[in-house]
Amino acid sequence: MAKKERHLRIDDFHKNYFLALKKRAESYESILGKKLNEYKRAQEKFAQREFYSSNQKELLQAIKNSQVTYLGDFHTFDQSSKNLERILRFLCVKCKTQLYLGLEMVHSINQPILDKFLKKDITEEAFLTAVDYSESWKFPWSYYKIIFDFSIEHNIHIIALNSEGSLAKRDTHAAKLIKQHFQSIPDSQLLILFGELHILPNKLPKKVLQISKLVTKQAIIHQNLDIVFWKLEQQKDKSEIIKFNDHEFSLQSSPPWLKYESMIFWYEHLSEDPEFDIHNYVIETGKLLFNNDIYDNFLFLLNKIKDSLNLKDTPENLDDYTLFDYYSLDKVLALIEKRSTKTQQDLYQKILLQGEVFSLPNSQAYYCSSYTITRIAYLAGIHIYKAFSHGYKKENHLSKRGHFSQLFKESVFGYLGSKILNPSRKCNMYQDYKAISLDECAPKKKQKIAAQIIKITDTPNALSNIISQNTYLDNYFLSQKLGYFLSEIISEYLTENDVKLFNEIIQVIINSENKPQNIVEIINLMTQFPYLESKKPYF
Repeated sequence: MAKKERHLRIDDFHKNYFLALKKRAESYESILGKKLNEYKRAQEKFAQREFYSSNQKELLQAIKNSQVTYLGDFHTFDQSSKNLERILRFLCVKCKTQLYLGLEMVHSINQPILDKFLKKDITEEAFLTAVDYSESWKFPWSYYKIIFDFSIEHNIHIIALNSEGSLAKRDTHAAKLIKQHFQSIPDSQLLILFGELHILPNKLPKKVLQISKLVTKQAIIHQNLDIVFWKLEQQKDKSEIIKFNDHEFSLQSSPPWLKYESMIFWYEHLSEDPEFDIHNYVIETGKLLFNNDIYDNFLFLLNKIKDSLNLKDTPENLDDYTLFDYYSLDKVLALIEKRSTKTQQDLYQKILLQGEVFSLPNSQAYYCSSYTITRIAYLAGIHIYKAFSHGYKKENHLSKRGHFSQLFKESVFGYLGSKILNPSRKCNMYQDYKAISLDECAPKKKQKIAAQIIKITDTPNALSNIISQNTYLDNYFLSQKLGYFLSEIISEYLTENDVKLFNEIIQVIINSENKPQNIVEIINLMTQFPYLESKKPYF
């Protein structure tokens, strides 16, 4: 199978950042003992095996042909459960037998409570209280809630697989429950989300095969294995699905430093916080990336992104910025009121309530609802644009169209900034927006923006009328999604294949005025590459 060439450079910065975060994250785990380390060493050993580039078709076929599919869960990283939801959606359509879901996160003694929740006999809050979620599991409920909501909606029964005891005893307990399930319902298919160290071929999957003659076909899906990521990078192969054999795969859907960042965040803010309210887990505030000074971190990222975008000179105002977070809402609101029109004030207040990260108007100040590498890098990308273009000086008295133009260019640079630090970041592409625009079940606003993105990319001159007819809030999300989509196109085709043309497009954006005709010119530049068949990867 031909290799796909990586289009974004991974350099020593990424490797050093990964090593620093991994070391720090693992320092929190040192108290968990020798057995955990044995499981980790076993994972590293298995990851060292020869592997091959694969694809979505091969992966989904292996899942479809298996009685039991194990998906590894990195408990603090929401990407794990998101991939589970994607697989569930596939199986709901393709599975010819009855589909069941097994979860480690619920103790098996709480199966009766889980059954009541799935039947809607008790509320979500009553379920979480009854199973003592904040003590029995602790990992963010919002990560797993989507799985329960999906299961309730599609009438998928969930089997609680967790238990007390050592790692090995918990594997044995889960294996017995899996055996009992197939004794009761042999003609069924079981998808299991379990800790990534438990799904190694010689752990839980082996125990199931040893004790159950009914289970003969299994698939194992690891997620974001460190060793595999760096081997792929060494080979300049950007495959996001690899296989060790026909029934064992790994989804490499995120760079490994993101999962360690999530782990650090959990240990430092969520694991022992007695005030942590899982029912209101919407906006969380974090601290740091590389050290305890967020301003130093931000400046470090600015220089990294500047170099990656091949911007040579450093403007004097590059280190002139202010970062606000959730604890500074009064200051943020006061600045919005001072520096924007009443119509724009309403817009910023609405996106603030939605947990968005954004640039404050007429300033080099930024609001970040939580300090993660992707969000900080996104804001750093915006600041790069403002500093090099003196964009904050161009924002005074902007019309609706001018405001859209400013937001669009900010979203382009913000997305590119976050992509540099998170090369696996994805967004909806042309075919995705086309499908959403035709989906009568999609929310009306989502459907409307999707249709507008299709129209603008096909006919850029339609932009001005669309902006005029939209509300400020609609234009905010339209400029954001359009900027992401077009940035993905140029990052895919240009960052290594034609650096000169990439640089030219970046300079055009920096030097452009906040006028619709300038944005039309930019759109024409960014859509000169193949995009009509583009689609967001399934994983």
